[in-house]
Amino acid sequence: MELVQNILKTLYPDTPLEATSAGPSPPAQNDRPFSRREIRIIKHLNKTKAPGFDGLDNIILQQIHQASPELLLLIFNRCLGFGVFPSTFKIGVIVLSYKDGKDQKDPKSYRPISLLPSLCKLLEKLMTQRLTFHMKTTNQQNSNQYGFKEDVSIDHALD
Repeated sequence: MELVQNILKTLYPDTPLEATSAGPSPPAQNDRPFSRREIRIIKHLNKTKAPGFDGLDNIILQQIHQASPELLLLIFNRCLGFGVFPSTFKIGVIVLSYKDGKDQKDPKSYRPISLLPSLCKLLEKLMTQRLTFHMKTTNQQNSNQYGFKEDVSIDHALD
């Protein structure tokens, strides 16, 4: 029990967090609804990723999409239309991952990992896909950017 308390104290200090709650963002006038084509990204989700608190893993999301293709599209288009990222999508389950070869009694031997709901990860992928497309088609990507860019890695900056 002492080890658990020590880990919690080390990983989660007593510093109070300021509550920040931004209201919904007004949707941009040119935000078109997500399309059936965009939602096809669901077929490429990693099936081995751990689910969040809701227990819905990517396999279940793919089965839901296969049974009722419009359902997830409706959910994500409502989020987009109202300019809201649902608060339940932000609930993370923290699991501790032991770092191999480290002292099991040392709190620093554990890495906290936050497991977010798969719906959250899918909505993030849809938004990232759309933002990336916008940046490419409007020629707004800086040629000196190497991170977070398709087919380019930070190693290219070293060449």
